[in-house]
Order: sequence, then C-alpha cells, then structure tokens
Amino acid sequence: MCQYKYTGTVQIKGPVLAGEDAKFLAWSLFILGIIVVIYCVIYLLKIVNDKKLREKTIERACDSIYFICPECDETFFGHEVKNDFRCPHCNVEVEELEGFYERHPHVRNNAK
Repeated sequence: MCQYKYTGTVQIKGPVLAGEDAKFLAWSLFILGIIVVIYCVIYLLKIVNDKKLREKTIERACDSIYFICPECDETFFGHEVKNDFRCPHCNVEVEELEGFYERHPHVRNNAK
C-alpha cells in the first residue's frame, strides 16, 4: 500500500533563490529602480519646462498686442503697460486697440 500518510495540509516548495541568483536579482531590481527614478525626474523637468515655455509664449503674444488709453489716446505695447494694464501717464485702465474705435465711436469723431 501507500507509504505516505495524509496529514490534511499540502506543502509545495518552490525554487528558493540563494547565493549568486539572489545577488543578481537584487542588483537587477536596484538598477531598474534607479532607471525609473531617473526617468521620472526627466519627465518632471520636461513638464516644468513646458509650463515655462507656455508662459513665455503668452507673454510674447501679449507684447505684440497694442493697447490704447481711453483718456489720453496714447498707444502702448503689451510690455509697456506691464501686468496692471494701466496707462503710465493717466493711471486709467487701457484697452486693446483692436476694435477700440468701434466700441468708442465718439473718440474717433473727436479726433477728426
């Protein structure tokens, strides 16, 4: 008959890594971790640089827009009125030059 007695539990032993195999696996995982960290740092730097590039592009677009003061009728580039969008002379909020005379026809009539 059977020489083995059934105890109710089954134990399955898999291969155990020891010695050189364990060292190789540990170093492989360490190097893989370093590569992942480097990749994440490069990716984050790219995101930050893209954000700065977008901000510079918006600034350049604002610099190419002309503004006009409704009080003194003087025109300015975007970089001249800075962030507060106020006339340096009158301290009045400036408007975009494009469409200004359609919004204020009385200014056009007075200029003629």
